[in-house]
Formats: sequence, structure tokens, C-alpha cells
Amino acid sequence: MSETDGAMLVIAGAGSGKTRVLTYRAAYLIHEKKVPPESIMAITFTNKAAEEMRERIIDLIGKRRYHPWVGTFHRTCANILRNYGPAVGLSDRFTVFDDSEQLAVIKRVMKNNNIDPKPYNPRSFLHRISRAKSHLITPEEFEESANDDFSKKILTVYTQYQMALREQNAFDFDDLLFEACLLLDNHRPTREILQAQYEHLLVDEFQDINPAQYRFIQLIVNPEHKNVFVVGDDDQAIYGWRYADPKFIDKFLDDFKPVNVIKLEDNYRSTDPILKVANEIIRQKTWGIEKTLRTNISGEDPPEFYFRQSEVDEAYFVAETIKEYIDEGGDYGDVAVLYRMNAQSRSFEEVFGRLGLPFQIIGGLRFYQRMEIKDILSYFRILVNDRDRPSLERAINTPKRGIGDKSKDKIFEFMVKNEFGLFDLVENKDDLIEKGLAPSIAKRLPPFLELMGRFRDKSRKLEHVKLLEWIIDKIEYEELLKAEGTYEADARLDNLNELKGAFKSFQEEYPGEGIDRFLEQVSLVSDLDSYQEKTSKITMMTLHSAKGLEFNVVFLPGLEENFLPHSRSQESPKELDEERRLFYVGVTRAKRYLYISCARNRRFRGQSLPQDPSRFLTEIPRDLIKGLEAIEISYRKSMEEPLSISWGSKKKKRVEDDWDIADTEEMPSDAEPIVTRIGSRKKKEKTQVKSEFKVGNTIKHPTFGEGKIIKINPAGGDDNFITIRFEKGVGIKMLSE
Repeated sequence: MSETDGAMLVIAGAGSGKTRVLTYRAAYLIHEKKVPPESIMAITFTNKAAEEMRERIIDLIGKRRYHPWVGTFHRTCANILRNYGPAVGLSDRFTVFDDSEQLAVIKRVMKNNNIDPKPYNPRSFLHRISRAKSHLITPEEFEESANDDFSKKILTVYTQYQMALREQNAFDFDDLLFEACLLLDNHRPTREILQAQYEHLLVDEFQDINPAQYRFIQLIVNPEHKNVFVVGDDDQAIYGWRYADPKFIDKFLDDFKPVNVIKLEDNYRSTDPILKVANEIIRQKTWGIEKTLRTNISGEDPPEFYFRQSEVDEAYFVAETIKEYIDEGGDYGDVAVLYRMNAQSRSFEEVFGRLGLPFQIIGGLRFYQRMEIKDILSYFRILVNDRDRPSLERAINTPKRGIGDKSKDKIFEFMVKNEFGLFDLVENKDDLIEKGLAPSIAKRLPPFLELMGRFRDKSRKLEHVKLLEWIIDKIEYEELLKAEGTYEADARLDNLNELKGAFKSFQEEYPGEGIDRFLEQVSLVSDLDSYQEKTSKITMMTLHSAKGLEFNVVFLPGLEENFLPHSRSQESPKELDEERRLFYVGVTRAKRYLYISCARNRRFRGQSLPQDPSRFLTEIPRDLIKGLEAIEISYRKSMEEPLSISWGSKKKKRVEDDWDIADTEEMPSDAEPIVTRIGSRKKKEKTQVKSEFKVGNTIKHPTFGEGKIIKINPAGGDDNFITIRFEKGVGIKMLSE
């Protein structure tokens, strides 16, 4: 680690202390190599991780006049755009649109182009635009491959969506990286300034970077010395749906060669029995850097597996096990329930609520997304950017001022035509009719415009908290909530007080900073930022949100086919590998106790459906997890379920029940064989038995309904396993022929 010149890649296994490596690297550069602190840039993925890294570095180097830059990719790019964007014609007073605001712009663009939202989901357009930006594809470049009707519609929406954002001095989340990369790529003076300023770049969670983030690293690193230090773990790459690709590790080794590679395989978190399970899970991967975690933490308690009848029974099992842990002197804050999808939390919320168990859910509605918070912050966002249409629409009708949607559209058309921001309306409020605004609208605007003019004046004199209190008072927002007289209104009043606390904390932490800095911080808040580590509550969150955290006791419910692995991943070896890594991440969150469970039947999307245990459990030797032999019994039972084949008018009985089969075109699949028998560390070759089914056949099952065969694999002996994609939410099932 003492080698500081050139590129270095640290492959840091789970629990190996990667944050410590990064912080000590920064301290070593400053103390031993005399690198000026302000010449170091450290980038990570969450505000929580950035704050932790910043605090640790300050603890190591002490408080100084200058410190290293520590921030997320998006926070770093937002800072670059504010400071250097004006050089290429970008406004430094932009706002960042959240998901709902982006969707509103998309819907407006679709409406203007007569694109029906029923066959063309607005979110699908937003998804395709996000994908393009993550791959640094501009609308002009997208046009080159827009050959079919849908792609041409995407091009139209993408082009006009970007124009609408620019009219409102706004960026979406993807724009921060997208525009920063375009700026650095196309504006050499800015690129050279930043390359000279930052002699050393440190990057955390490197396995999770996408194409835009990788390009940003290439552009910010000085090409002469290539002093870049990246830390990651390919076994924890779980963000493929955000276009992250762990194979950027291979690209890094090629682009920045020679690269010094170090592997950290000592785990300081989990007991040996837990790590043995983790190593066995990840050993099945099809790509990655070989490593084996080891630990000196002994433990007598092996991970345990439990099979329950339903998701409710599973939740009661988890609750009772937690109560036993508490009775033995444990704390609720030591416990986490980690699941694949947010929808799985429902049964735990209900059961924990009935039994009086305290819990916090990470990933629900974020604080800054709540109605009352967005209502008040819309006024502040207008102060920063008076062309921000979503904020203007919200503020105009908070409280109600009798200005409907059609009137608002007319106001915004007038603003765009005259190149006005809101404060231009304030300055010209007596001449709006003369300038072309309809009299019926112009007469209703003055009270709002007068308020905003006074608000702007107050913003120049009052500190942030006082300004917040002033606007809440002037629009009588608390009175509106009190008049409702409901429990929800009381909770919203509490949230307003919480907002005041957030303003006060910001003032104390960043004295002298403008409200634009606070709003930027708010816009980049993630789900994990709401996680309270020091709490006596059970933590419930998705496996994705849990990365980087650790708990004394971890429950992994729902280890079933179609949940983990997710049904959408089962035909793609690459996506299946990512699901396996997600399971691995869950296991390696546990320090001492690990409980894995699944249900025989689970209610999902309104249906109670029979479930099969996850194939990942069949890859683990049964002696490593207590109770795992129940899996083999379950698989045997499902594979022996009777079935028969119907060939048109001729029936050939195979066992008892009827399946109807129709010939269709063959549908090839690259999916790997589904089952490896428990306890077998080496996969045995099996001979394919001639099947009366074909890949691509459509069948009808008495329990699961209609489905299509996507894979046929030998099961050993005179049998085959057939993998079927069923309809109506059943998903993929694997049965014995």
C-alpha cells in the first residue's frame, strides 16, 4: 500500500476493511508523501459512505484549512457543473429533478407529440433515456440507430425532454454525470484545470461503476502520472440494472497499465461457519477474480435454514427467533431482515406490528419526497432557479389560488415565449396583460407574485431557518394542516418541525453556504441515507440497500425461485450470476447469526402460489447449514408431481394428470442447468434422456396453468428436468418429466 505512484487496484473482499484502506491511503499521502490535502479527490456511491469517509480522514489528519474532496459521483459532478458549466453556456443555478418531476416532463412531451401513454408507458421512455445517458449517448448519436417506430418515438421524446429541461435550467439525476463528462471531454481548459488540481484520485465500490462513471474517471485522472487508487469487489457487483458492469475491472487493468493489484481476503466481520457458506455460494460464479475469504473469528453457531408453510408463517418464525435473541440479552438494533423486493416487507410489517416489535424500514417514501416537504421546498427551489416548472406549479397552488392546469399552461407558455423566469413576472407584474398574458389569468397572479417578491427580499436578510419559518407563516401552511384535524396532518406537522431541524443542522455544518447547497444535498439523498445505525429497532431493507452494512443477526427470507433468483434473471447466465452475488452480499452482512428461510406457498400480486426453494441453496453442501436437508425433500416432492402429455386427439398417459402440449417455434435459452444436488461439490455429468417434450412447446399444467418450455436438462437415470416459463405471475418452474 505504500506504493503511491501510478494505478492500483485493491480487490477487497466482504468485511476486509475497504473503508479503512481508503482513509489510511489518504492519510498516508498527506502525512508521509506531503501531498496537499486539497489535491486528493475521493469518490464513492452514497452520501452516507462519503460522510463516513470524510469523518475518518479528518480523524486521521486533524482539522486543517484544506481537506480532500470527498463526495459521491453525482455530488462531485454537480460541483463541477456549477463551477465550470458556465464556460460552455450552462447555468450554475440549476435544480435537479427527482423521479416524479422527470416523469411529468416526459408525459408533457408525449402529450405534445400525440403519443398514447397506454401502449407506450412513460416510464419506458424514461428508462431508455436513462440508459442512453448512462452510456453517454446524446440524442444526435441515438438518432443513428433509431430505425424502428418505437426507437424513433424515443428519439423524439429524448430530444424534446432535454430541450424542456434546459428551458427550466434543470438536470435530471443522469444528467449530472452525462453533462460533466461532455464538459470534460469537449472543454480542454476545464479538463486540464481539474487534472492539475487533483494529483490523486481514490474510488470506492469500483465494481459498481457504469460507462459514464468509468469515462469520468478517465477524464479526471492526469494522463501523465495516472495516480488512481480504486477499491472494489467483483463478488459484490449487484447493480447491473443501473448499467454497472464489474468487467470494467478488466478494462481498468488494460487502460491504466501497469496496475499494481492487491487482494484483501481477511474478513474481520463474520464467523467461520458463515464465511464457509459465503465462499461456497460465490464459488459457483462464471466470471470473476478468484478469492477465498478467511477469518480468525471462530463460531459454534452454523447458519440455519427453515421451511415454513406461508409468508405469514415465515414472518412469525422470524419474530419468535428475534424475541428469543432479545430474551437472551440481545438488542433489536443488532437485527436485520433483508429481502429481494420491497413488496416482501408486508408480512413482516404486519406480524411485527401485532407482536409489538420495533422496526425501521429503509427504502420507503423518502423524507424529502413527502408532500408537505416538497410543498415548502418548492418556494426555496424557485429562489435558486425561477424557471423550475414543477416547483412553480406546486408553489402557485400552495395554498390554492384558483389557478387551474390550463391557466398554468398558459402562464408557462407566456414565460417561454418571453424568455421570462418567475422574478421577471414579479418585475413586470403591472404590464403582463400588455405583454400578452390573458387578462383572466393576469388578474389572479399578483398576490402570488407579490409574495414571491417579498420572499426573495427576505432571503437576502434572513438566515435559512428564519426564512423557512417566514414562508410557512405567510402561506399559513400549519393552519391548513391543523384544520384537517387528522392523524396524517399531525404527522405532517411533525415533518415540518423535522425540516426546520434539517435547516438548522445545515447552517451549523456549512456556515455561510447558500440555500442552493442545501437543495443540492437534498436532491441527491438516497434510501440508505435514512438508515439510523444507532437505534434499538429491527432494520428491514432490500439486499441492495444492505451492501456495506453489518448486523449481529441477519434473516434472509424468501430464498425461492422467482424471488432469489428473480424471475427476470433466470434465462441469462450474466443476470443469474448477479442474483448469486446478491445472495452472497446478504450472507456476508451477518456477523454471528444467519437464518435463511423460504415458504412452500407465498401470496404475491393477489395470488397464493406454490414455491420452490432457490437453486442457490442446492449449491451449498448440506453440512454447512443446519436444516438444509429439507430442501432435498422439497425438490424431490416437486419433481415427482404427476403429469401427462396430450398429443392432439391421442393421449399418452405418463402418470395421472393432464398437460396439453402444442408445437411452437423452438426458443433457445442460454440458461445453465438448474439443479446441482446438495452435498455434491463437483457437478456430475448426466446423460440426456430422449424427451417427449421440445424446447418451445407450450404446455398446460393443472396447478400452474399455461407455460412455455425454455430448457430441458438431464436429471440422471431415465428422467429429465424441464424448465417452464408459466404465465399470470407464476414465473419459471423446474419440474421432473
